[in-house]
Amino acid sequence: MANNVVKKPGFDGAALVEKSLETVIKNRVPFTVVGGILILAILIAIGVNMYISNNAEKSAQMYDQATSIIQNLQYVSNVEARNKYYQEQMNNLNYLIQQFPSSVAATRARLYLARVNYEGAYSSGKTEYINSAIGLYSAALANAKTDFYRALACIGLAACYEQKSDFEKAFENYSQILIRYPKTGFNEVCLIGMARAKEMKGDINAAIPFYQRVIHDYTNSLWVRYAKGKIYSYMDPSHTNVESKKSSKENAAEPANTNLQLNLAQ
Repeated sequence: MANNVVKKPGFDGAALVEKSLETVIKNRVPFTVVGGILILAILIAIGVNMYISNNAEKSAQMYDQATSIIQNLQYVSNVEARNKYYQEQMNNLNYLIQQFPSSVAATRARLYLARVNYEGAYSSGKTEYINSAIGLYSAALANAKTDFYRALACIGLAACYEQKSDFEKAFENYSQILIRYPKTGFNEVCLIGMARAKEMKGDINAAIPFYQRVIHDYTNSLWVRYAKGKIYSYMDPSHTNVESKKSSKENAAEPANTNLQLNLAQ
């Protein structure tokens, strides 16, 4: 996979206390000193946990406020004012990431900004937007605390690589979700994406088994009908490779729609 997950060690207050006791017993420290060491260890643990909790709450409030304002900008009729407020909130999200880089809110902000850049690339075709989106999704993947957000980041990366017509990397990122994060609820989306990546490379025979997995393994999924339609089209004697030659934009706009990422991240 293009991006390895980086797990950052968190603070463990219980481990600190245990380590303190271990040192005390090993070195036969007097009882009065033992009490002082334990109190200090507990105070440090409480202080650090309070600091982390406060930062998490503050960063979450910053994220909610910024995204709420952006969502309500549709009611601002003055275009100049709307653009001004929009840019201010984009700056606030970037500031959040800088101030609280390891917070859950920062991961959500990265996903949000990545989606904005992806849509900018999709509408304008500018390479710098898609490269920025890839950077943000990669950072979200590296810093995410849960598999849910890691999976969202992988979906975003896959969509970006589809946009760049790099279908090998798109396939790779979709497949990683099935391998590493199979319990996040995105398996059907990823199977469809993997099939599409093979189609775009002109390998229809490799695409069909992924559609079949959707049909057989996820019988209640909304994607079953889509998968059946694709397989039926390939069974039609009049079928040509027109499907595999569709533009990457047309294909990327189907199941890889990154609106999913934004809605779930919020």
